[in-house]
Amino acid sequence: MLGYMVNYAVPRLGEVSRSVFVGNKEQISRTKLMGTVVLERLLDLVVMLVLVVFVVVYLLADYRQIMPLLGSETARWIQSLLSLNTALIIAILALASIAALYLIYRLMLLLRRWFPSLQKMFRFLADISTKFTQGLISIKDVKNWPLFILLTAAIWFCYVLMTYIPFTAFDLHTEYGLGMREALVITVVSALGVALPSPGGIGTYHWFVSRSLLLFFAVPEAEGVAYAIVTHLVMMIIILVATPMLLAASRAGWFQKPKRGQDSDPKHS
Repeated sequence: MLGYMVNYAVPRLGEVSRSVFVGNKEQISRTKLMGTVVLERLLDLVVMLVLVVFVVVYLLADYRQIMPLLGSETARWIQSLLSLNTALIIAILALASIAALYLIYRLMLLLRRWFPSLQKMFRFLADISTKFTQGLISIKDVKNWPLFILLTAAIWFCYVLMTYIPFTAFDLHTEYGLGMREALVITVVSALGVALPSPGGIGTYHWFVSRSLLLFFAVPEAEGVAYAIVTHLVMMIIILVATPMLLAASRAGWFQKPKRGQDSDPKHS
């Protein structure tokens, strides 16, 4: 939650602050933690792309519905993701990126051999890149893949539920027939709004949510804006209130793991 709170001040700084906080608290390399954060964002991106394609293809009657929201070029780009040629291009770019990283690594080894005076700097860079890579490829250490996939799906289900529950508060589920399917659409669209570099999604979230409610489900703009303001405000209040409390509890040692060999019950003499 610290990361979310920092993002309200400076976009994308929350990921860095989270790595620094956890690294200092758990005595773990901050560089390695940054690698895990990048991995987390890559996984989020993959899930997001899958959901965007699913929403456009299966939940919206016509992909041209998203043109007024995202623009015609973006709409056509999303549609092109379904083509085999695009999949091949993405695979080639991924392989080229891996090859480029390997060539950079080999070049660093050669420079290290040719310029012994720079040994210390190259050792420092190699240490950083090694720790970052360890965090980036930490997904290989997942022991229970079914549980990993189940928890990922559960998290996204909770996101959809967080979108659906306010539908009932605004009576949108009865007046406009908005259910879980429509909540999934709004969740995906709102995630696109939050992903844009704006402090805490302020403005972008409201625009994407209100416009998508109007364009996709004929919810009047006033009701859509009210829905966006209330849902964003509730989440912001929760984060701004709960985060300092959790930080204070963490400093007080409430979340510390008991040391090995330490008795849970005090001994009486």
